[in-house]
Amino acid sequence: MTGTTWTSLPDTDLDQDSPITVALMTALRDNANAVAARGAGPDYADGLVLDYQEFTASGTWTKPAVAQTTDIVKVYVCGGGGGGNGVNDSGGGGGGGGFHLFTASELSATETVTVGAGGAGSGGGTASHGNASTFSSSTTEVKGGGGGRGNTTTASDNVGGTFECAGSSATYITGGAGGDGVDGFGSTFGGGGGAGNGTSGDLGGPSMWAGNGGGASTAGSAPGGGGGSGATGGAGADGACRVWVIRGS
Repeated sequence: MTGTTWTSLPDTDLDQDSPITVALMTALRDNANAVAARGAGPDYADGLVLDYQEFTASGTWTKPAVAQTTDIVKVYVCGGGGGGNGVNDSGGGGGGGGFHLFTASELSATETVTVGAGGAGSGGGTASHGNASTFSSSTTEVKGGGGGRGNTTTASDNVGGTFECAGSSATYITGGAGGDGVDGFGSTFGGGGGAGNGTSGDLGGPSMWAGNGGGASTAGSAPGGGGGSGATGGAGADGACRVWVIRGS
């Protein structure tokens, strides 16, 4: 139900002897919603999710019409996973991911969302890093760093990118590191790391909020899973951006 408005009810309509009419029942249905929403829409309880938008490709987030200035906007970003490397037998790290909270008043009517692509795997050369995903606002930028590429000669290349919130003291959160010989490493918010030594029994790392890392020569799962190593290194999965609007007090 949307767009409800307040309807005045005279006392005579509420008298115990008054007949039940369509107008009376419609008003009784809509007025409870209209009161709290000041005639602009339905009455939503605090903590209720009003809107959810998920981006698996770059696009534009639009603030829903029902959003009020005190509503909470929760943003999660995950970068693309790094590709697995067949030469050095190491899976790419998953992209970093994390959450940031805004109030609806801090955000413009539309905000630009960039979803980072996963890195390409390689069977005969260096695999590619994953790319960062971003949610840009008028006050700050939220970014999930891209995953590392599989490369045992440079340890840092196996690690997923950090989650960043420019202009704040947000905790940095890494994606899963690339596998270092057997199984990929897991991550809570970022993508899981790919399997590490290219044999069929090795597993990609798990992730609670993003995609798992790929097994031997297998692509990572979306969003942000790192590709597994092997004769043909698996590709890293693309990232994602998820945005919730929650009724605030």
